[in-house]
Amino acid sequence: MGYFDSYTSMKRNLFADSKDELARLFETPKKIALVVHCNPDGDAIGSALALKHYFVKAGHLAKVIAPNAYAQSYAWMPQVEQTLVYEQQPGAAKALLDESDILFGVDFNDWERTNKLASELISFQGVKIVIDHHPNPSENLNTPYVFSCIEVSSAAEIVYEFMLEMNLAPIDEVIASCIFTGIMTDTGNFSYNDASPRTYGIISELSAYHIDKERIRRLLFQVYSFERMRLKGFALNHKMKFFPEHNTAYIWLTKEELAQYNHQLGDTEGFVNMPLDIKEVYFSVLFIENDQKIKMSLRSKGNFDVNLFARKHFDGGGHLNAAGGRSYIGMEKTLNKFEHLLNDYHSDIVSSYCYEAIKE
Repeated sequence: MGYFDSYTSMKRNLFADSKDELARLFETPKKIALVVHCNPDGDAIGSALALKHYFVKAGHLAKVIAPNAYAQSYAWMPQVEQTLVYEQQPGAAKALLDESDILFGVDFNDWERTNKLASELISFQGVKIVIDHHPNPSENLNTPYVFSCIEVSSAAEIVYEFMLEMNLAPIDEVIASCIFTGIMTDTGNFSYNDASPRTYGIISELSAYHIDKERIRRLLFQVYSFERMRLKGFALNHKMKFFPEHNTAYIWLTKEELAQYNHQLGDTEGFVNMPLDIKEVYFSVLFIENDQKIKMSLRSKGNFDVNLFARKHFDGGGHLNAAGGRSYIGMEKTLNKFEHLLNDYHSDIVSSYCYEAIKE
């Protein structure tokens, strides 16, 4: 069986048991709440907005709820400003959930990923639908409608297949731009191995809607402030620690340092990837301090599983090569814990990746 045959089989199985039931569910106008995870990224925002525009075109009422604020790099996205931010408008967000018939959880597989909003989602009495691509879905999802596939690049890719499968409304330029944003950001601008042949097939199909790919890339990646560029230089020059014996590096930034450079939400996006530009670094971590915790972003080259590392030691999770975590013991103790763990994982890290020298 070739790749496209196996992908088609997977997609068919993903929706087969639920398609008829969902078709009946959407036969009449519904009120739909689309919820994303904390610190929503491009995949979460893009997927949720794509679904919002899709359902509105199909005659439903749909609104997006985010647990906390989204980064300004997504402020250009169509109708993102209508997103209800739970931390800022808890009453309005609760009211929306109370009056909604359907709840979509997008780009996460555990209600706890929405932080303080989780209890509201767990107690939601309507139909729950989850679209996600992360491993190890939680048992607390409590719904038969979990469309999860870890083999795809992004939740946006599943959202696109969901739209084609349900055929409730035609896809247009706005919807296609939102889906493209989700795929583009979660593939690292198409640099990760999670971009499959079908991923590029979807991009080709989205291009037929005349999306402005160059504009989207510019609005996502070239909108930072002068202070952010100085923070980036400070992080590389003064706050990166390299462990060549472990093929590992990390960057750590305190809340005072962030304030010194007028840090705005989203300014440290991508910092975790910078140490991976070093040939000998296979494992990179970014530690960011705030008032409640140390937020961690983890990345790896090759087959070192940062998802398992984060789940086991830092109350987190994600994918093989990209994950998040958190620590509540302060920066110094967190860094000490991490450095001690490097000894335990030394052989896993150093054997995880092989690079080949470019031959003349």
